[in-house]
Amino acid sequence: MAVNSFNQLQGLAPERLRRRNVGWLACCLGVLAWTSSGGGQSVSIAHAAPRVLTTPPSAAAQTPAAAQTSAAAKTSVAAQSESPAEARSLEPQVGIAGHVRLGCWTEVRVRCQAPPPDAKLVIRAPDSDGNTVEYRWGLPQASLVPEGSVGPAGSVGPAGSAGSASTYLGLFRLGRQNGTIEIAIETSAGETWAEVRLSGETNPELTIHAANDRLWLYLGPELELGRALGWSVSDKQAGAHRLISLSSTEPLPLTVWGWDSIERMVGCTDGQTWPQTLSEEQLAACQQWLVGGGRLSLALRDSWSSLFGSGGPLSRLLPDLVANSGSTTDSSQIELLVTSRSQLISDPKTQSLPFLWFDTNRERAVLMVESKPVLERRSCGLGQIDLLGFDPTHPLMAAWPSRGALLTKWLDYRRPEAPRLSTAYGYSDVTGRMRSALEQFSRVHVISFTAVALIILGFIALLIGDYFILKRVIGNMQWAWLTLPIYCLLACLATWSLFRSAKPTEFQLNQAELIDIDATGGYAGLLSNAQPAGQGGVDATDAVPGTTAGDTSGGPPVLVTGRLWASLYSPAAENLSLGIDRVDQLPLSLDERSLGWLGLPGAGLGGMQSENKLIGSAGTYEVAGQWERNPAAGRSLLQTQVAGMPFFFASSRVLTGGWSATLPPLRSTLRRQAGRDRLTGTLTNPLPVELTDCFVVYANWGYRLSRPLGPGDTIDLDIGKNQAKPESFEDWLRRPNANVDDLFRILEMLTYHEQSGGASQTRLLPGYQGRIDLSHLSRLDRAVLIGRHEGSFTRLKVQGSNDSNPDAAMPRNVEQDRQATLFRIVFPVQAEDGAPND
Repeated sequence: MAVNSFNQLQGLAPERLRRRNVGWLACCLGVLAWTSSGGGQSVSIAHAAPRVLTTPPSAAAQTPAAAQTSAAAKTSVAAQSESPAEARSLEPQVGIAGHVRLGCWTEVRVRCQAPPPDAKLVIRAPDSDGNTVEYRWGLPQASLVPEGSVGPAGSVGPAGSAGSASTYLGLFRLGRQNGTIEIAIETSAGETWAEVRLSGETNPELTIHAANDRLWLYLGPELELGRALGWSVSDKQAGAHRLISLSSTEPLPLTVWGWDSIERMVGCTDGQTWPQTLSEEQLAACQQWLVGGGRLSLALRDSWSSLFGSGGPLSRLLPDLVANSGSTTDSSQIELLVTSRSQLISDPKTQSLPFLWFDTNRERAVLMVESKPVLERRSCGLGQIDLLGFDPTHPLMAAWPSRGALLTKWLDYRRPEAPRLSTAYGYSDVTGRMRSALEQFSRVHVISFTAVALIILGFIALLIGDYFILKRVIGNMQWAWLTLPIYCLLACLATWSLFRSAKPTEFQLNQAELIDIDATGGYAGLLSNAQPAGQGGVDATDAVPGTTAGDTSGGPPVLVTGRLWASLYSPAAENLSLGIDRVDQLPLSLDERSLGWLGLPGAGLGGMQSENKLIGSAGTYEVAGQWERNPAAGRSLLQTQVAGMPFFFASSRVLTGGWSATLPPLRSTLRRQAGRDRLTGTLTNPLPVELTDCFVVYANWGYRLSRPLGPGDTIDLDIGKNQAKPESFEDWLRRPNANVDDLFRILEMLTYHEQSGGASQTRLLPGYQGRIDLSHLSRLDRAVLIGRHEGSFTRLKVQGSNDSNPDAAMPRNVEQDRQATLFRIVFPVQAEDGAPND
């Protein structure tokens, strides 16, 4: 049969043979070009499919009902063990009262009875690309609240004793709107001890919020806060505000990472018991969130002394708060503040409004009643506290038509205009623009369809020319057996050269960093035991210029936080282990470090709300982490590392992470001129690196420095000693920039989104990293030194597995491509007489 076919092939005329093979070769060449561009490459993944949680076979055989899960958020899974009387059950609580925000850290509390002592809490959830991520937490580290007692985070209660039950804590991030959350306890042998599945589609108690939604928490009596601010539950617009009203403090996060999805907490305290029910872990987590840039708004009157007085649960937030009670029959100042056409107190003879006034700098008070400040804003580290001396539920307030306007002033809320969001580049938020810019590598280019089409057309032109020459000129088509392979080889060589010129063979890294240094003393409130300066992660011998290492009179240590956004290009298909290794050039000893995926908000292609299933996103990788409550550091510390993240052939993954450390106290003598929002005094660059394009921001003014600021350099803002004149900071933020991929410009927009005009001006939403925005500091007595540095400080550790020994990690050399770092150093500002403005 084969011989006959060969004879028939020999009998064909060369012309017919050539015409028959031309179409076949053209198709093969097209497939070859598409494959070289990365479209047809297959990927070798260690775990080809996500693991499906099932009850162990032995347990399922003894108790079939153990494999069933209920639709409620608190689900119990029972199974037989070695002892028939012992039941295994999981009762999970996900998020804050069941609310989960895409892309943000979320707490999971799991209550179970007598788990194995060497077990791990495993949470499986999809990332933004649809890959399954396993978050693993050791039970000794995750144990938080034993039954019947409240202990410090990280403590282990009687979990291993018979008949006892303990609550364990885990963290995870959800990357898909329709994703399933799988919670399990696994033994050291990898066997599932107990498990449960939750989904927003099947569990009504679980609410999945979009990444661009802005979540607020409210505690207190019914106030109709959302209605007063003009919010609508049915509002489906991107970037809409969502209010989570709680009736108790039990669902509040126990760690600072559980606050990751919350932008603002609002509370009314008069006649309420919720402040006294806050646990030590919840108070510490709330304070750490506030110091890192959170916003807290409290309405208090008679209850202020029990909350902020000596030994009060909130005394650590504002230890110097002093208030006095009073009452008024004149509401004209309140009506003037909100431009109300109706009177709050219509009959002064029979009506009076009790209030609380604060002993503070009156020039910075937002509202004065009888020359006494009753509404003020105070800074707490990088965060802000809004204090209102009225009870919004007072009968006079409840009957006043303009109460909503007063609440708006109290919360410093600006109703956003309906923006025309930019969708030209496939994103509508600043996070999306950051992702887009990071994925632009100088040596990595997208192979266009035009280039592939030109190669195919060139190949066809060669075939036509060859046929004409052999048929018409030479007159012998037998030469086609020689010329055809040569043309095919040339086409393949051109395709291969095009691919190699567009896809380098080395790892490439684009990285943008934001480093905040809080020199205002906000970190002091986090310390449970005061430490001498220089012992908070930095030795006195490692002092940087502009610091006072070893001088305990200079104040408490300074908190330094770093955030990074990075895009890693891999030339090959493999699984990589990633983590933060160190911070170069800065004398810092990292207290915590975390790294993970960065999702794209929205419902577009690749967005976390997209309904489309991504092809090839069936990989599974692990995020191994541990956290601890460190009394010496005054805060909880998190360590995470990514293991086995799958990379496709010639592809990139976008990552985000953060770290924290401490520095000795910094020096500054900044003062506010009396009666003016102008600065005077000096400040020093505390870094051992040079900062360029420096800007000192205070209120609505900015002082642009005429020269770079070297290590240890001191600048004087007094008139005549500095060439920079005050200019509008908002105008500087809104300056045009033709380069949409400028990393420095994107960092500025991300860190001062509100002050740059918000979505109505930038046509971009702030995204789910809105807490980075420090626009609110411009309304407080804080000066911010903004400086750029062409380069990066945080070093990523990239390792791949060895084919011969999968357990052996092989370090990968990574070439740094585009690097940008923006520093924000926050200094306190004193009044002209030297007294603090707060």
